[in-house]
Amino acid sequence: MEQILGMQAQLMQAMMQRLDNEPARGPPPVQVRDKHREFMKGRPPVFTHVSDPMEADDWLRAVEKQLNIVQCNDLEKEFKDNFWSYHIPDGLMELKQKEFRSLKQGSMTVVEYRDKFAQLSRYAPNDVAEDKDNQCRFLKGLFDGLQLQLMSNTYPNF
Repeated sequence: MEQILGMQAQLMQAMMQRLDNEPARGPPPVQVRDKHREFMKGRPPVFTHVSDPMEADDWLRAVEKQLNIVQCNDLEKEFKDNFWSYHIPDGLMELKQKEFRSLKQGSMTVVEYRDKFAQLSRYAPNDVAEDKDNQCRFLKGLFDGLQLQLMSNTYPNF
């Protein structure tokens, strides 16, 4: 037992000498990310001015995707609300939601209807939050005959 305690004491002394001889090290330096440079590398679209508020919304969505890619936090994305309120009137969003909710295939092909459905669904995200809601709303807008054929099947996703 004395031998083990002696070896342990020697090891402790050796460790203390090493620590005393090494220069004090702090934590490694923090790398500051240049998010602006990363953002610009993604070649975000340039906004000047548009007469159609929906184009402003498209621009904002594209920029927001780029901001998410470079991992900007909500504080760094704060301009979004100001931009939105200046360029995109609330009444227009309500009209787009209403247009989505009343969308029917009409004279459109299924592909055209699907594209229009996808475009307008972004203005009513709560209406299509779940995949089953998406499927149900899409089916309701199809021609009656096609709607009946498709409703008899179960689909894993929209």
